[in-house]
Amino acid sequence: MSEPESPRPKFRALRESDVTIAIDTREQTPWEFSPMGFGTAPATLETGDYSILVPDLRSSVALERKSLPDFVSCCTSERERFVRELRRLRSFRHALVLVEASHQEIWEGLYRSKANPRAIAASIARWQAEGVCLYPAGTREAAQYFAAQYFAARWLFFCAENAVAASLAVSSSILEGLRR
Repeated sequence: MSEPESPRPKFRALRESDVTIAIDTREQTPWEFSPMGFGTAPATLETGDYSILVPDLRSSVALERKSLPDFVSCCTSERERFVRELRRLRSFRHALVLVEASHQEIWEGLYRSKANPRAIAASIARWQAEGVCLYPAGTREAAQYFAAQYFAARWLFFCAENAVAASLAVSSSILEGLRR
C-alpha cells in the first residue's frame, strides 16, 4: 500500500519586493526603502515609525527611528514621554529602536546637549535590560539598511512559521484520514 501524497507547499526565494514597509504618516524624515527594492506605504501606526504592511506582522513588529539629537532628548527632557513609548513597544513581539548614531558618538558626547555621555549610556543599558532592543546603528544610511534587513528577516521568519504551521495542519489532516 502506498502512502497518500501530501500536498507540499511550494517555496521560492524571498524578494525584497515581497516586503512592503509601512511608514507612519507622522514620521518627519522617513527613510527611503525603494532604492533597495522594498515597497513602502504610508500608514497610521499607533506605536513606532515603521512596521510591515501585513496584518499579522503589523501587530507584532514595530521599529522606532531616532536621530542622535532626538535620542539624547529622549534620555533627558523628553524621557517621560519616551518611557511611555518604550512601554508600548514592549507589547510587540518584535520591537526595535534604531539610533542614527554610533556608540562612539554617544560615548564621546558628540551632540549639542550638555547631557553626560555616561548618563546616556546608562539609559541605553537600562532600557536594554528592561527588554527593549536598542541599537546605535551608526549613520542614517547604516540605520536605514539595517532596518530593511530587519524587516526582510522578520518577513522570512513569518513565512517559515506559516509554512511549518501549514505543514503540521496537512500532516494532522492525513493522520486523521488514516485513523478513519
